Amino acid sequence: MNDYRDCDYFIDDLGDIHIVRGYLHPVNLVRTKLIYKKTSAGDRSRRNGDCYEKNQIDQIIYLPASRIKEYFRPLNNPIKTSLEGLWLDMYNELNNYVAADDIGIFGSSLLDFPVTRDVDFIIYGLDNCRRIKSNIETIKMAMAVPGISTNHINYQSQKFSASHEPGNNTLAKTLANKWCTVQIAPGVSNTLMFGYKAEEIGDWLNADDRPGKDIVVEGEVLDDIRTNFSPRIFNVRDRRGIIFTVKTYYWAYHACVRIGDIVTIAGRLVDRNIILLNNFNHGIAIR
Repeated sequence: MNDYRDCDYFIDDLGDIHIVRGYLHPVNLVRTKLIYKKTSAGDRSRRNGDCYEKNQIDQIIYLPASRIKEYFRPLNNPIKTSLEGLWLDMYNELNNYVAADDIGIFGSSLLDFPVTRDVDFIIYGLDNCRRIKSNIETIKMAMAVPGISTNHINYQSQKFSASHEPGNNTLAKTLANKWCTVQIAPGVSNTLMFGYKAEEIGDWLNADDRPGKDIVVEGEVLDDIRTNFSPRIFNVRDRRGIIFTVKTYYWAYHACVRIGDIVTIAGRLVDRNIILLNNFNHGIAIR
């Protein structure tokens, strides 16, 4: 096991900024998504003056660990002690159910970009995720904010449809399952993220990055709590009673299904019962 954790960030030798996806990575490589490309034509800048443009493509890449030049961890974000207004209210609501040591802040503030829209929270621990999920309606009521809006679902669906194969996905339905998103303002949503604690990381989180064959499976979703983490993981039982484990790192599938959903999975069978969604032709369709 290495020490690269989901939702950590790093700057590479070109100055580009990546977000880590997952916990167990191939030897000497880090699974990542390029999130900010350094360019003089960028429309946003860090406080040191470096300019960047945001990469909107939900693409997973593997980068040599030797290229990492600077590393950032959400639990070390100093903004946590200087929150104000709505973000302080949200932090306090989360802190009603989760210890402060288990709450981190990732996103632009961790990278020393000015905070212009929202503050991104990540909560560590499976039990903490269950606790927040059980109390999310109380949290939303206390903050006087609704869940994800239909307009935002439609916006996100159109954005992800540009890359994820629309014929194998029902993005409007999978996005509507995202219980951990609240609507802060028109056009501005905030999604809670969840990460594993060190003692919860085991071989079951392996990416299964190996050859396989594409397969389509229909069945019933048996569990959903690990769809809130990376990789997003859930089990599906088909009509024959065979149980398949579905894994994917794509952001589009965060909290994508609920127990009891009837789904069609298009992915790559990399083991007797493990299906990996690892290219844009794969997908999750909810009936």
